[in-house]
Amino acid sequence: MQVEPSSEPMPRAVRDQAYPIEAFNPILRSLISWGLVERVEMENGSHHWELTTAAQKRLDDLTPARKRASATLAYLDHWCSSCRRQRLTHLVDGRYLCQACEPSKDL
Repeated sequence: MQVEPSSEPMPRAVRDQAYPIEAFNPILRSLISWGLVERVEMENGSHHWELTTAAQKRLDDLTPARKRASATLAYLDHWCSSCRRQRLTHLVDGRYLCQACEPSKDL
């Protein structure tokens, strides 16, 4: 018994079309009811919406800025020669150092 391949296209993981704006109503209502956004009136009579300072800070906490990529090889099984903790280290001037103990590159 042989099975012939189907001519139907495979379903796509991501839709090409944009989501309708109504799909965001629940989250927008939640932002307003929790007081996480505020309406800011402009001098010309228009307005815009802004996240509150607390919401912006929480977003910053949840999505920290990406750290620079290391130009050196990372070692997972070495002890930091400065703080003596076993963590991700890099070989710096002949010593295995974790990121917290590495000398600052800005100096």
